[in-house]
Amino acid sequence: MAPSKDGNVSDTPHADSRLSNQDDAETLIRFQGAILEEVALGIDEGEICNQICRLGEGMVPGSIATIMLLDEKGVLNVHAAPSATPKIAARLDGLRPGPESGSCGNAIYRQEPVYVEDTLSDPRWKGLKPLAEEFNLQSCWSIPIFSKGRQAVGTFALSGFETRMPTPFQQRLMEIAASIVGIVLERRQQTDALKRSEEQFRLLFEAGTDSKMLLSKGGRILDLNHIAHRRLGYAKEDMLGRRANEFVTPEHADQIAHRLARVKREGHATYESAQVHKNGSIIDVEISTIIIELDGKEAYYSILRDITERKRTAQALHESEERFRDLVETTVDWIWETDANFHYTYVSPRVRELFGYSPEELIGKTPFDLMPLEEARSQSERILSCAELRAPLDQVETQRVHRDGHIVIVETSALPLTDASGNLVGYRGVSRDITRRKEMERALRENEAHIRDILEHAPIGLATVSLEGHFLEVNQSLCKIVGYEKDELEKLTFQEITHPEDIGSDLDNARRLLAGDIPFYKMEKRYIRKNGDSVWVQLTGSLLHDAEGEPLHFIAQVEDISERKQSEQRLRQALELTDGVIHAIPDLLFEVDQDGRYLNIWAQAPELLAAPKEVLLGKTLTELLPPDSARVAMDSIREADDKGRSFGKVMPLDLPQGMKWFELSVAKKQGGSPADRRFIVLSRDISERMRIQEQLQQLAYFDTLTDLPNRRFLLEKLDWALIQAKRYGRSLAVMFLDLDRFKQVNDNLGHDIGDQLLKVVATRLRNCVRKGDIVSRQGGDEFIIVLTEIHHPEDATRVAEKIIESFRIPAEIGAHRITIETSIGIAIHPVNGEDNARDLMKRADTAMYAVKESGRNGYQLAGV
Repeated sequence: MAPSKDGNVSDTPHADSRLSNQDDAETLIRFQGAILEEVALGIDEGEICNQICRLGEGMVPGSIATIMLLDEKGVLNVHAAPSATPKIAARLDGLRPGPESGSCGNAIYRQEPVYVEDTLSDPRWKGLKPLAEEFNLQSCWSIPIFSKGRQAVGTFALSGFETRMPTPFQQRLMEIAASIVGIVLERRQQTDALKRSEEQFRLLFEAGTDSKMLLSKGGRILDLNHIAHRRLGYAKEDMLGRRANEFVTPEHADQIAHRLARVKREGHATYESAQVHKNGSIIDVEISTIIIELDGKEAYYSILRDITERKRTAQALHESEERFRDLVETTVDWIWETDANFHYTYVSPRVRELFGYSPEELIGKTPFDLMPLEEARSQSERILSCAELRAPLDQVETQRVHRDGHIVIVETSALPLTDASGNLVGYRGVSRDITRRKEMERALRENEAHIRDILEHAPIGLATVSLEGHFLEVNQSLCKIVGYEKDELEKLTFQEITHPEDIGSDLDNARRLLAGDIPFYKMEKRYIRKNGDSVWVQLTGSLLHDAEGEPLHFIAQVEDISERKQSEQRLRQALELTDGVIHAIPDLLFEVDQDGRYLNIWAQAPELLAAPKEVLLGKTLTELLPPDSARVAMDSIREADDKGRSFGKVMPLDLPQGMKWFELSVAKKQGGSPADRRFIVLSRDISERMRIQEQLQQLAYFDTLTDLPNRRFLLEKLDWALIQAKRYGRSLAVMFLDLDRFKQVNDNLGHDIGDQLLKVVATRLRNCVRKGDIVSRQGGDEFIIVLTEIHHPEDATRVAEKIIESFRIPAEIGAHRITIETSIGIAIHPVNGEDNARDLMKRADTAMYAVKESGRNGYQLAGV
């Protein structure tokens, strides 16, 4: 049976199935919120996908539901198909999208839903006709699953054993199912990213030779690495949950609370302590502790370095230091001694003039602690190789960092120290400041290089490089450096022109850059020129990211360091290049002072600024932003002023193109005076993320047809309204409405007209109640209204009369004028004595059915 154009019922197929599908749609609406809640709770995405398939099969009897996903090769594979046989799933795996690859292959190929009524005759199933014949698949409907960026990632399909086309409801069912699967897949990607982050943390936590512990706010051990418990002779489970002061000597146990308080106050602290082994022996340790946030709570992360041997060595050498102290304190050179691991055990007072540190501050440090990072890496291999051979150090030149930050160049000579058995116990050496001499030498070289640069016109090379290493764009300067023409170089990779001995370190730096371990890197390397020669360059590599934070390509700055010029022109070029890199950042970037005054602005998307750049500069955040937005921004600046940086605060901003949401990251610039503190503010547009969160909230609590609150929302609000009513001695009313003869509208005019009528009813009901009252759709043609505060039962009956009167006006939908009638049951709290939301709704439902039995189109109060 199916409706004719005049609304009468005729003998055509599928009318009963449409009615059944409408009932199933009501079931889907009730379960849709529950499925999304399971997504939010982290339920396994495979089980959720199977549940969605079963729901689809339940809504379309005689069908098999499948979810297929695209792999990295661009082919479809079965992800979920609980009712399909393994043989069907195996035959579907590896399906390549195309015009003859069935409904799913076409849905991906065309980027749109594909509904095939007869698979055996439809040309779109030409490539899969044997599959359809073997398994009697006579119809197949498929709809693409899209990612957040509207990229097709898979399909949701219903295959039937008879020829048929989907009803509008069934099409809507598949759209909802595909949308939910898209949300599930998005959540899986986020979960996988979090898992990788946790695995990286665990790897770092267990790596190295130092003990590491996580302590609670009260000093209890939350976690520790294998070195921490093995060093003390305990099993890990024997230490977890116990207080850290149980494993140190008494004098240090009393200090733990004060030390943790210091860490909380200052953010970090380094101090010495003494741990007690299970066998009673003492282990001296140096502890570095910082405060962190763990699962939303304060915690402490400590690294404990075993310094027992170092302290014993220091004690053993104390007498030796005293014998020659007077002598070394009078020399202009710096005299020092180290242990076998190159930790300083003695330094002469000359170190104060040389590096700005007191001798006591350097005891326990190594020469590499005073070197720039790259210098430490290169010199450590050289010096440690000498130690392995018990070889002396002869006039070794190294760079050290003075306490105030400037570089000091020293020339060092040292002899190995051995014990009676010939074992290396350390080095004794002399270091001389040669900075002045090296500056003169460097000035001479720079002057020569400056002259060469001017004569040879060799500015810096610049290139953008793909993540695989292909040169995308290069400038002429780089072409001159490597000896290739522009079109030749853009056909090569940087690996192909890099010296074999340098490729390893270059690739390692690139991997660290992609992993986010470093923001950029600098290295010296060699290129192989077109003529076969090698050329030494200084390479600076960085990453350019897209608006989503994903890496796009590398930016390479290449300088021929054999002919470098230190001139104002080169400096301006370097600053312009740096400014170009800053402008490549897609997010908004600001420099502000401690009062929030704009000092500098970098914006690739000026439409996201609260005002034009020239208006912002010189003004403060509080002058230009709305109060709520300014408060968030200033809170971030104050936090960065206190802690050095601030992350994650979200700021709303109403712009001409609509409301936008920004995530703020603020870093305090180093080196400023207390009166002139400056901050770098990065503002990222996260409006799309906020929109998705809002959509999830809408799907979970509101009816998709009428935009009215659903049953879940109603129950939460009604429970709260009852609590408030009891607390303040108020009355409230629950009105249960059921449209009279609505089934006839669906049967005679079709479900589309019925849906439009339900929207009209929803609008009229909203207009009949106050702003604070609740109008909810329970499914089908049932509605519930909660009047949150009434003084007399007559207040509720007047609303019921108002509703019935508003329904007297026929609803005009298309060419149809439809008269609406409704039966209303009313339950009053506390008159009906119900303190439970469901019981009160049941009393109203019973009263409504009494109206139905007495002739419809009226209302009735529930009996006391």
